[in-house]
Amino acid sequence: MDISKISFYDEKKKVVTNILDAAVKTLNFDQSSYLAAKAQLMRVVEEPGHEGLGLFEVVTMTNKLIEKVADHSGYLIVDSSASAKNDEKSVLAELNACEKVDAKEKGRAAVSVTQYAVSRRRTLGTDEVSGGSVKGKEKLLQLIHLLPPYISAEDAELYSVRIRSSPLGRCSSSKVARTTGDFEQLIVEQVLDVYFDEFDALVKQEPQAFVEQVKMVIGKDRDVDISVKLRQQLASVKSLAEFLSMRDLVNRHMCDYQKSFTVEKKKINLFFWQKE
Repeated sequence: MDISKISFYDEKKKVVTNILDAAVKTLNFDQSSYLAAKAQLMRVVEEPGHEGLGLFEVVTMTNKLIEKVADHSGYLIVDSSASAKNDEKSVLAELNACEKVDAKEKGRAAVSVTQYAVSRRRTLGTDEVSGGSVKGKEKLLQLIHLLPPYISAEDAELYSVRIRSSPLGRCSSSKVARTTGDFEQLIVEQVLDVYFDEFDALVKQEPQAFVEQVKMVIGKDRDVDISVKLRQQLASVKSLAEFLSMRDLVNRHMCDYQKSFTVEKKKINLFFWQKE
């Protein structure tokens, strides 16, 4: 699929990412499920015939999929029909996209959003990323080179050499690393030791960056310390792909926090959840 033919492809990808990020910070939504859900949603966006899928449909589809695959105890998805009046224009404004869009260019695809959001014919299990070793050595080697400064360049090269000569397989729980999965587990433990210190320093330096307002069903806002949720998610990371995804999520969160001091913009709620 030529993504250049997809209307507002970058904006759709950003919508999916932003909403899934919110699910990690608010709900019990681990990185294995995050990566699988993102892959599934982007497959729908990129599927031939869906070039004109509307941005608001992507928002709805993403929230509906989260409802099916995330543990959202204590949270309810609310009716977004009122927000639908703003449709793509509001979503584009939130994403700093074009202010005026020709309605013809953002035509709706003849596809049922519910079919893809609710149906799990393509189960998340088929896309699971947590066992990165079974995807092939080359993918694992690519990820290793994204890890510095959490490991040294020398360690990255040493691990690469060992992985190339190791049999492909999941973690064997052996005391001595034998498979690619064993080495991935060792690397994950090493980078987490370093990153936890970095994360804790961020929370200590910018505590307000990790306090978010969550709308209650009764209409009031409640401050929630999301650093607790993020730390739990980090502790559950089991693959290099999950670690890099969590690191990037925290980086995006901090970037958005810093931008909030310099950019005034109306907040459009793309994540239709409220706390009971």
